Amino acid sequence: MDKKTAKLSSVTHEYVRNQQAPNETIDETLQRLLGIGSNPDDLTQTVAAYLSDETRADIEEVINHIEELGPFKKQYTSESGPGGDDVIRFMDPSSGIALGQVKMGENGYTIEYRNADGDMDAVDNGVVPESLGKKTDIEELKETTTEAIESARRRWGK
Repeated sequence: MDKKTAKLSSVTHEYVRNQQAPNETIDETLQRLLGIGSNPDDLTQTVAAYLSDETRADIEEVINHIEELGPFKKQYTSESGPGGDDVIRFMDPSSGIALGQVKMGENGYTIEYRNADGDMDAVDNGVVPESLGKKTDIEELKETTTEAIESARRRWGK
């Protein structure tokens, strides 16, 4: 993702800083406040296009499950750099803090939640190709994800 420099007045800068959630970049804050960012409706054509059909179906099921735990405001971003991942964040609608996120990249996926220290911790990691090992137990993954997201909501939600 290309980066640009923008000059902000001190009043605007202070406002954005005051709206910034813990561990959120200024860019992420502005995207959240402005309601912008990519919004892929079909994971098969966008952020999960490079995952296998089976893994993509599992991830879609987990994402749908997280949405049922809501309400959440979803935010879509792409992280820059080598091996940059596409990220779907599940934000608390009141505080704007990301309680959980799903990262997908060429090498697999990571499901994360915000821990008690405010950092994102992995609930689960999956590698591509799946032939490297484990088969995902989707029900167990949904249960573990539910526990993690609900604990993050209790700690960081408003």
